[in-house]
Amino acid sequence: MQHIRFGRLFCSAMMVTTMALSPLALASDSDMSVLRVTGESQLSVPADLAAFSIGVQNSASEALAALEKNSQMMQQLKRALVEAGVSDDELSSGAFSVQPQWQSRPRNTENGWKPSIIGYQAQAQLLVETGRLDKVADYIQAGVDAGANQIGQLRFSLQDDERVHQQALTQATAQARQRAEVVANAAGVELGALSRIDVDPQQIRPYPSNRVNSMARMASEGVVPVVVPANIDVHATIELTYRLQ
Repeated sequence: MQHIRFGRLFCSAMMVTTMALSPLALASDSDMSVLRVTGESQLSVPADLAAFSIGVQNSASEALAALEKNSQMMQQLKRALVEAGVSDDELSSGAFSVQPQWQSRPRNTENGWKPSIIGYQAQAQLLVETGRLDKVADYIQAGVDAGANQIGQLRFSLQDDERVHQQALTQATAQARQRAEVVANAAGVELGALSRIDVDPQQIRPYPSNRVNSMARMASEGVVPVVVPANIDVHATIELTYRLQ
């Protein structure tokens, strides 16, 4: 269910001079009195999209051996995710690297000491993005059971954030106009033409990322991780400038 709550709405009008004036004064705009009002709206809607990375990191004495082992484990991981219900369009390739592992410098070594390569580390990831939030914990569990030992941050978001932002803009605009009418009536003046509209940049506040390393540990211990998505806050601010008659 969509919950709507409005932030404080306020209006201000000021003389266009270099002096700081009372916020209740009327502004002068090209010899016309104007009224500026600001409206804010915030919509809090349930997240409907989750994304996380899951992969394998392994080491071997030779680069080719590390790569081959990683490839085998990644194929096993992908099969497990598909069997768990992840569709092809919810999967994509993530980071991949093969890096040398260098010898640590021993104590009391001479100045001319140089490190040597003692092995290679391979790492690869798959990216999972799904709208089936109730399946995320199962996907993580299936991946860990298949050998995954690298799980990235879990993020929640909206599939159509622009639609929600437009709703917030509509609410903020309506409230700003209502406030302008109230102020104009109280001041004994009439609103004229709308001369200016200022819109703040879209502000979407994603649900804070969850570090799921602890989930990987829980899954490896046979405990299904608990994933509870929260709401996404979408904020909009509108400033309307009216000429007064």
